[in-house]
Amino acid sequence: MFGTESCPFCHLLKEDFLIPMIISGNYTDKVILRQLYITDGKDIIDFSGQRISAYTFAQRYKVRLFPNTILVDHRGQPLVKNIVGMTTPSLFGGTLDDAIDEALTVLKGARPQ
Repeated sequence: MFGTESCPFCHLLKEDFLIPMIISGNYTDKVILRQLYITDGKDIIDFSGQRISAYTFAQRYKVRLFPNTILVDHRGQPLVKNIVGMTTPSLFGGTLDDAIDEALTVLKGARPQ
């Protein structure tokens, strides 16, 4: 999830969805969850092993609005359409679960039989 420190919806997504997903243990074998605040000035190591700014990394995925949730494969290639913003909180969990399931389906289809 890409976000900014000043984004209240980013904090809501983290507190109400990402943290509970991690605590539940139900996603351990499905997805690796990470959040990246692009305005904190820190560099990260990208999928190719290069050190870049969090802002530059977000630009690669055309992130302009926050929160912005992307699901990528082990090479950093997007698997499904980004989830931009946060829908009604009571519906967002389903939206996120559906995107995860779709991404897993894409990955399974990409594997050699």
